[in-house]
Amino acid sequence: QNFRTPTPGTGPSADHTTGIEYRGYYIHTDASYGDQGEQAWLTSPTVDTSVDQNFTFWYHMYSNRFNGMGQLQLFLVPVGGALADDGSLLWAKSGSQGDQWIYAYVVIPQQSAYNLVFVGTRGSSIAGDFALDDIDITDAETSDSKLEYDCDFETPDLCGYVQDETDQLQWTRQQGATPSAGTGPSADHTLGTDTGHYMYMETSVDDTPLNQGDAARLLSPRYPATTTMCLTFFYHMYGTNVGSLRVFVKQTGTLTLTWSKSGSLGNTWYMAVAPIVTDDEYQVVFEAARGDGAFGDIAIDDVDIVNGSCPVPSVTPPQTT
Repeated sequence: QNFRTPTPGTGPSADHTTGIEYRGYYIHTDASYGDQGEQAWLTSPTVDTSVDQNFTFWYHMYSNRFNGMGQLQLFLVPVGGALADDGSLLWAKSGSQGDQWIYAYVVIPQQSAYNLVFVGTRGSSIAGDFALDDIDITDAETSDSKLEYDCDFETPDLCGYVQDETDQLQWTRQQGATPSAGTGPSADHTLGTDTGHYMYMETSVDDTPLNQGDAARLLSPRYPATTTMCLTFFYHMYGTNVGSLRVFVKQTGTLTLTWSKSGSLGNTWYMAVAPIVTDDEYQVVFEAARGDGAFGDIAIDDVDIVNGSCPVPSVTPPQTT
């Protein structure tokens, strides 16, 4: 397909590679056919190699209908095997992920010949198209190519992330919706359900006077120096009084801004990509600043720091203030 999928309220408007309608192509399912639970399979050529593999792709899962989106899964199936009996689940995502292309990364340990199979399972609505683009598999010749640090905030230790004791507000680990109506996500990004966790900054606190610009800072563990790393994470900025979210790299007490957004961007999770280049031990600092009112919760989830250069980002939402 080289333009938006046929059904309104679902599918991308253009491919990921070029981002231009009618120029680039992608592959997709069409949920206007079939019933809930029916599947579409896409099988790769046979892979037979003596080293680990890095498998990357961009996916699009968007529906404007409640629970309209189904599930997208990636399986590894040995040659001669069957998906039902021998398939190994490598990756899965359920529910609408917003009208955006999202990057995915899987490391496949060395093994005998196999095929990779994408399985898209239809949801409850005709507005539930899956799309894929820019699929790539390369040799992972060294362990340095693999994922280094990641955190989905599903464990109470927060993967070693800590609060900055000098800020005015706090990051809070949360399940489900935030306490204030009209702001914040309704579920985490990892699972998309009430059981998943994420971190957020609450902008309304009972009996506590708060000011515009008050901030909450979340600090990562200390990581060793590196020349090329890529930070990816998901963020949610929704509400009439959303302030700003900034990400810094902290070295020897100095903060260097690497990414920022301001204002409400709608009730959805978005993916952020930012390069990290350091010559000393460092930390990543997430700083959420309060806007001019109580409806301005800011949330983050699924933080990954990966060796290597950043992927080409997909189209990001326009910045509003």
